[in-house]
Amino acid sequence: MKTTSRKLFFISAMVLVLLLTACSGNNASSNPSTGGTAPDSTKKDLVEIKLGYQKGMPLLSLLKEKSNLAQRLEAEGFKISWNEFSATPAMLEAMVDGGIVFGGGGATGSIYAQQAGRSFVRIGAQTGVSGGSSIIVRGDSDIQSVKDLKGKKVVVSKGTTQHYMLVRALEKEGLSVNDIQLQFINPAEAFSAFGSKNFDAWAIWDPFTAEAEASFDARVIADNTSVFGDKAPLEGENLYYAERKFANEHPNAIKIILDELAIVGKWANENTDEAAKILANLYSSNADILKVVEERGGTREILPMSEATIEPLQNISDFFYEQGVIPEKLNASDENFNWFVK
Repeated sequence: MKTTSRKLFFISAMVLVLLLTACSGNNASSNPSTGGTAPDSTKKDLVEIKLGYQKGMPLLSLLKEKSNLAQRLEAEGFKISWNEFSATPAMLEAMVDGGIVFGGGGATGSIYAQQAGRSFVRIGAQTGVSGGSSIIVRGDSDIQSVKDLKGKKVVVSKGTTQHYMLVRALEKEGLSVNDIQLQFINPAEAFSAFGSKNFDAWAIWDPFTAEAEASFDARVIADNTSVFGDKAPLEGENLYYAERKFANEHPNAIKIILDELAIVGKWANENTDEAAKILANLYSSNADILKVVEERGGTREILPMSEATIEPLQNISDFFYEQGVIPEKLNASDENFNWFVK
């Protein structure tokens, strides 16, 4: 009996040693100091989502470079990548079948996208600038006010917020587009033509305004504030967009994006020098010019879509219809194209 007991004890001890060795081996492989990695069966693979940005919206570039957006969205199960676009219409066109799920740009771009039935919703508005969205003339021009534009060559990019601002500025002085020689030229071409004195005045936005001030001693004869008064911040608003399906299925992610935009906007307002340096490095541009752009960037408050933020867009779309820029009247408050916080 004793011999049998010893054999049983020996076998039990060997089994225990093997079990402890196996456990010890597993612990060693999961210890970072040994270089081993243990699979985490509880962690799901992150889903990549593509975000769009453009240089015309500095706050998006700052969001990309200086925010906690990536970390916060990772907690929601997403990893992000950034994709650059030259203009808002191209960005909204890419917002199909999840090509990109978020972006930002001029409000007018959404008018054309809505008429085309793009799969997007407006998710928030950023209060706009005043001094940067302007009608400018060269420093040596004899034009002193909007009233002096009668009979002059005036350039603007067709179907933009500045197109709308120009017409409203003329109306305040009892003039119309029929009283000026209106020409539609895109900003890149207009900049050099402005310096060559090929036209008299230019309705344009920052950073082109700031660059023209630095290069040609340009003067502002009207801006958003002088034209729209207290309503200027919303009349010159920029909008943020999301792919419709993504916004409906992931409202928390949308709220995080809007929250981070607000945080970065507040930081940029309080740190214009540092913001300008970051942007100058990104854009390979002049930091002094970008500091001017940042200083007159407005409050950059991020507002949810509401009657107050949609009304200016409706005004612009009605104007575009009257001017023949768009073929049909638009309901800017259509819930299919706006994401309202619930």
